[in-house]
Amino acid sequence: MEMKALEDLFLGELAELYDAEKQIIKALPKMAKATECKTLRTAFETHLKQTERHVDRLEKIFKAIGREPEGENSNPISEIVKQGENLIAAKLKDPAVVDAALISTAQKVEHYEIAVYGSARSHAKMLGYAKISALLGETLQEEEETDVLLTNIAVNKVNPEALKAPFGRARIAPRGGEESSGFGMTGLIAGILIGAAVALLYAPKEGQKLRGDLKNTADDLRARGEEWRGTAEDLIDRGKKVIQDQRSRLSEIRS
Repeated sequence: MEMKALEDLFLGELAELYDAEKQIIKALPKMAKATECKTLRTAFETHLKQTERHVDRLEKIFKAIGREPEGENSNPISEIVKQGENLIAAKLKDPAVVDAALISTAQKVEHYEIAVYGSARSHAKMLGYAKISALLGETLQEEEETDVLLTNIAVNKVNPEALKAPFGRARIAPRGGEESSGFGMTGLIAGILIGAAVALLYAPKEGQKLRGDLKNTADDLRARGEEWRGTAEDLIDRGKKVIQDQRSRLSEIRS
């Protein structure tokens, strides 16, 4: 299709949306059948009915502008749908992880549709198609609501179940990633502080200077905790040095 005017772009968007919705109508029943999560299955079935209404709206829009409904292949949706079909056909899969992947696939579709419906609505409004812009806005709102619903199902139900699945071959780091690293560094700082406190308790009375040194070290560690978050290796080295220094001082005093 030639793009000589904004009207041409708008017609192309309608044609792409029409093809996309047709593909989604075929894909949703397969996705609903593939999930073992009743909540997710209901969401897919509900969105199937919505998608059928979306097609009806697009046909009304084509009629309003004097055009026959026609689809222009939506390659991005075709690729996402293909990903979903490959996922469903895969073997030796954990059901909870499959459900999480199905939501991910569905949200890829939603995000793409939200982008195209948003552009088409804006272009319709600029071209003076107020009623058509309103119809596109209704569909856009339903797509956004579906995306929010899928996110809620993922966060509150599906993803926590998928997290229980065994570690896969792709596991290359501890669960938690950078957060886990941060927690480890915080724990190390706490451990050093506790070690300093224990040394203080066992220091002899004549080690008053040592007790003061330990207190100063603890205060310094607290103040510099955030500064040490740069690299775990550096923090570990510093921690070892602090502990070694305190042990040396204890040995010197007790000898």
